[in-house]
Amino acid sequence: MKTKYIQVTFLVIIFLAGCKEQKKMPEEPLIDKDKIQAMFNKNPNNVLFNHFYIVLDSSTYSQFRSNAFLKESYAGLDSGMPDFNEINDTVNAIYLRGETHYLEILRPNNSFKEPVDQIGIGFSLGGQKPFSINNSLELKEDNTKFLRASDTASFTIKDKKHTWYKAFYTVGMKTNLYTWYSYYNPEFLEAIDGEKRDNYNREDFLKKAYVPEKLFKNVVSITLNCNLADHYRFAKELELLGCSLEKKEGDDLIFKVGDIYIKLILSQYKGKSEIIQMETTLNQEDNRTIEIGAITIKTEGKKSLWTFR
Repeated sequence: MKTKYIQVTFLVIIFLAGCKEQKKMPEEPLIDKDKIQAMFNKNPNNVLFNHFYIVLDSSTYSQFRSNAFLKESYAGLDSGMPDFNEINDTVNAIYLRGETHYLEILRPNNSFKEPVDQIGIGFSLGGQKPFSINNSLELKEDNTKFLRASDTASFTIKDKKHTWYKAFYTVGMKTNLYTWYSYYNPEFLEAIDGEKRDNYNREDFLKKAYVPEKLFKNVVSITLNCNLADHYRFAKELELLGCSLEKKEGDDLIFKVGDIYIKLILSQYKGKSEIIQMETTLNQEDNRTIEIGAITIKTEGKKSLWTFR
């Protein structure tokens, strides 16, 4: 399933607010680590990484889809909900499932009409509140322009429409790096597997497609090379939600977001932001390097490093 149901909304929004003030780097550091750590002793939103998607060029996508190592040894690959069917030569999206996280790989001219090099990162929100379409965020600042837009996504299973999640996101600028933060509906999982539960968790969603006998387990870290606007926005969103700033090197920031690290490298005058690396854990030891178009995957022991070019 493609969390892209809200991405279509993103693509048609004309970002008007806040662009003017983002043209110039603030004189003061973007984020004061000591101030943040003092404020964020609690994280009421319980932000957790869910998945990311990327639109590949046609050559890389074709090689990714046909790579024997990926299909036979690296991870469970499927074509999406609700049946998580095996991929074939016609799929326009490939889902690579881990125990807790998953990746969504899109081809050019995909059914969601997303362009090559577009990236999206989705997070889930926990906390103690039950799911409701009226759920709202608990932010560290009032009257902020960030994370004020919201939308719900639904999916039809067995001829019945079910609400999957309510997502929050920021509008106000043009970007190719989309981020959203969602409350998920546990009743949606019941529609998939017939099991009633009080809480939605990522493992339950992925258990049908995750293959523990294969290598891929979970994502550990993601490194993004961001333009000024995306760097400021993404950092501000994580700050407002209560995520911990673990390290600051100049303007480069490393956040702890649930069970992964997000590193934001600032390239002030860069046109488009891009993902440059992803580190994962593996279920078994493996040692090899494979080239898949613009992607290099290097396994070493129980870790793998993906490099995107």
